[in-house]
Amino acid sequence: INAEYMGAHQLLAELEKLMSVHTPNLLEALRQLDLEMSLLLGWFCTLFSNDLPFAYFTRIWDGFFIGHWNFVLAFIITVLKLREPELVIMETAELISTVTSMKKLLQGQNLSRVFRDAFKLNVPGTFKDGWNMTTRPRGDTVLHW
Repeated sequence: INAEYMGAHQLLAELEKLMSVHTPNLLEALRQLDLEMSLLLGWFCTLFSNDLPFAYFTRIWDGFFIGHWNFVLAFIITVLKLREPELVIMETAELISTVTSMKKLLQGQNLSRVFRDAFKLNVPGTFKDGWNMTTRPRGDTVLHW
């Protein structure tokens, strides 16, 4: 493996381990179609900046600055878990198109709920330590020390 991409491969390996626990049916569907985890590499390279509206990806970046890759992994698993029942029955082309687009995966989802669930998800690391989440009356979630 090229040393420049070692970290990316480690993130994909960690994502695969988390999927085996949290979204085993989706992981199996990807394997049956011979789809590799590198299909999702773009998420880690861009932190969703090329796929989501500014307001969405900046919230993900906030989570990244607070929790580093642990938050990003938790966010991805949360979204995949919400959509797993639909994803596992999709045809190959539709599955690839949907699973590689965070914008498509988040379509119709309550983003505040997704963030809240991502922060509750048990993944390795301590990205929640010292931080609190508050849901404001209008429904959005803010992080504060």
